[in-house]
Amino acid sequence: MIKNIVCDMGNVLIEFSPEKLVEKYANNEEDKKALLDIVFYGKEWLDLDEGTLDYDDAIKIFRCKLPEHLGDTAEEILNTWTNYLVEDENMKKIVKKLKDKGYKTYILSNAPLNMKKYLLKSDLSKLFDGMIISAEEKISKPKEGIYKRLFEKYNLNPVESFFIDDRKVNIDSANKLGMVGHVHDMNNLESLISDFKKYGISID
Repeated sequence: MIKNIVCDMGNVLIEFSPEKLVEKYANNEEDKKALLDIVFYGKEWLDLDEGTLDYDDAIKIFRCKLPEHLGDTAEEILNTWTNYLVEDENMKKIVKKLKDKGYKTYILSNAPLNMKKYLLKSDLSKLFDGMIISAEEKISKPKEGIYKRLFEKYNLNPVESFFIDDRKVNIDSANKLGMVGHVHDMNNLESLISDFKKYGISID
């Protein structure tokens, strides 16, 4: 029987679109592409997620890789990108219903350190019984160790846990450890509700 609901953050609880984010910081297509390629799609963002690169060093690297006029912009992105995140109100309602039904709820997210600061200021944090942020743990999904830390920290039984993530590779890793899960599409909540029913999870 499922007792625990575990949610990813990006593109599950919040919309995370680097393409939309760079629209806030750049005015022409060349600059937007450079910021996407260097800041969001380079190795450094993955290292920020895993907590193996700090912000000051990331900014130095970005300044070296980007055209000079984008150096300050890259620093601004690192300091302010969470200001532009959009929370999914439908998912928040679903999580609240799950809590009201007695399910324990947790966040398991690959994210840099300032995501934790964002969460603590957001009313999202009130909907969850605990959270694991990859940068704090120095390990990221889909590595099995981050799931095991969730289980150990909150004393969860994997076979009693349902995981919602937007990436199949992360669900596959969870499956190997005994969790069931759902590859989430923010535009298709009906599919999530269908999988809830499949595993006897009630929100009505």
